Amino acid sequence: GVAGVDLNRQWAEPSEALMPTVHHLKRVLRSHASNDQLLLFCDLHGHSRKHNVFAYGCEGSAKSGTRWTCRVFPTLLAEGCELFSLPGCSYKVLRSKENTSRVVVWRTFGLVHSYTLEASFCGADFGTAAGVHFGTRELRQMGAAFVPALLALTDPAQTRVNTILAALDPEAAAPTNPTAGPAPPASDVDLPATAEPAAGAGGR
Repeated sequence: GVAGVDLNRQWAEPSEALMPTVHHLKRVLRSHASNDQLLLFCDLHGHSRKHNVFAYGCEGSAKSGTRWTCRVFPTLLAEGCELFSLPGCSYKVLRSKENTSRVVVWRTFGLVHSYTLEASFCGADFGTAAGVHFGTRELRQMGAAFVPALLALTDPAQTRVNTILAALDPEAAAPTNPTAGPAPPASDVDLPATAEPAAGAGGR
């Protein structure tokens, strides 16, 4: 940005003069949230160290009721695209990431489905694309899986969502609405002091 800073570390209090894109995007999100129209937030990034396509999410504590819900959308992405690495995903909320878009949106608007979707500059290390750098074809393949995952997430019957939740946490197998539920207070969130696993310098 014009301030010479990483814009994805300025989401807590973005200056309208120095970070206008972040400032105004946050206003748009607030408007949608006030009308109960904010379903999911996803910031798209390139990653310089880890392989594959993967997501970072925001995990609350067990008593918050959102620990497993935040994993539903990444699971749907993995089902729809062979390039997506579910084991590569991380849901821990670290102190070093408190000012990033996904964490600020999660905390500010109580949005369980707040993510950073990372596509590696190094390509894939598994499947048919192993050893190959991602090109337009691979990125479009990932993009083509995004909308079907959204449709499954918002399906009124919640068929696939409840199946995934039951597999993740058998004790929470009862039908649920994964788009609901406020973010837990800060005291309920796991905040380890260590870095995200293998996030490296390119982690967001």
